[in-house]
Amino acid sequence: MTTKTATTHRQLFFNLILPILIGALFSLTWYSLPSIGFLVLFPALWLVWKTRLQSSLFIFSFWCFIDWEIIPDTARFFSNEPFSLLIGFAIWLTQALLYSVPWILFYSKDKNWLNLSLRTLSLLIILTLPPMGYFFWLNPLASSGILFPGLAWPGLGLTIILMLLLVSLPHSKNKIVGIILISILLVTVLLENLAYHPYSAPKDWIAINTKLGGTPANIFEIPARESKLISLANQALNQNYKVIIFPENIALDWLPGTQFQWQDLNHEAQQKGATIILGAQQDLKDGSSNNILILLGQGTGSIYPARQPMPIGLWQPWKSETDNRHWNLPGKFLLQGQETGYLICYEQIVPWPILSLFLQAPYPTVIISAANQWFSMPSGYLKQSNHMKAFARLFGVATMTAVNTKWTVLPVIWPYAA
Repeated sequence: MTTKTATTHRQLFFNLILPILIGALFSLTWYSLPSIGFLVLFPALWLVWKTRLQSSLFIFSFWCFIDWEIIPDTARFFSNEPFSLLIGFAIWLTQALLYSVPWILFYSKDKNWLNLSLRTLSLLIILTLPPMGYFFWLNPLASSGILFPGLAWPGLGLTIILMLLLVSLPHSKNKIVGIILISILLVTVLLENLAYHPYSAPKDWIAINTKLGGTPANIFEIPARESKLISLANQALNQNYKVIIFPENIALDWLPGTQFQWQDLNHEAQQKGATIILGAQQDLKDGSSNNILILLGQGTGSIYPARQPMPIGLWQPWKSETDNRHWNLPGKFLLQGQETGYLICYEQIVPWPILSLFLQAPYPTVIISAANQWFSMPSGYLKQSNHMKAFARLFGVATMTAVNTKWTVLPVIWPYAA
């Protein structure tokens, strides 16, 4: 074996080892917020390779290892389908490939610092704005909330500048200037984190987590399930909570019978000036449906659909019976005197649903989210939840999440205030 061949083999081996280490960093820390901060290094790691093949192998391996939960999660979600495990493998590999394509196409062997900076900036914009911003997970810009908490859009801009400096520094003729600028930004990161004080949600708001599983196979079990939810809501009302948040689709289909079961509690919440936010499914006459949050009590009748339901699982545009997307909705409303943003499950893990909440005043002071992760590994849920919290931290807003899961979500290693 020649020296050149041995070097090539070592490089290809490193292409696999590095993504494994990055995936381990995220998984072993339960996708904690500090680990999301390391995504600021991702563009520099993407462009460090000498050839497109090396970069492509790194990128593809990264997405494979970082999203390994797709296999068991999808197998459980489609457990009623034949070959559900194969479906999980197929979706896992397909997503890794699709997520790799933009990075592979924008790679360049021309190591001119300006060329690399422009490519990086262009790719970040493409992956953040619609339509890509509704579909690409774990956007590197989520690191902005860890680095520059509370600085809002200027903090996002400083994160992009830091990324571009890290990308261009190895290829810059005047490295001293780059090192000085990076040092200034890192000092700013330290000062911002020392000065940042996380905002808290109102004390009379509560998010109720459940462990009720998916839709019961026996429809006659549904009334008893609704009774459990009503009992939980009634307990919260008796404790004088003014906003009570339940998980996504926890009430299942919002049918006349379901509405009747909640009728008395709806009136009680109205009398107490409280609001119950209930995840449900709204069936439409054309066979499609909306994944909704419905407000009971104060605000009765208000319905807020998901802007982007989970692709393949819920949003299947090739079918007539699918959950609809609603990109035109603002994603926020006034709740008990608080401007409130809302995210429904999948919307937590992609950048645009949360960033778009801050395009127009008034900005939300709190973001509520409802998730239904009965099929998910704990790390699969924490990945999307902490991605949302990172962006919320950037804008200095409180978050509240109600989730339905069969797992006891363990505290993250290296806890971090959101």
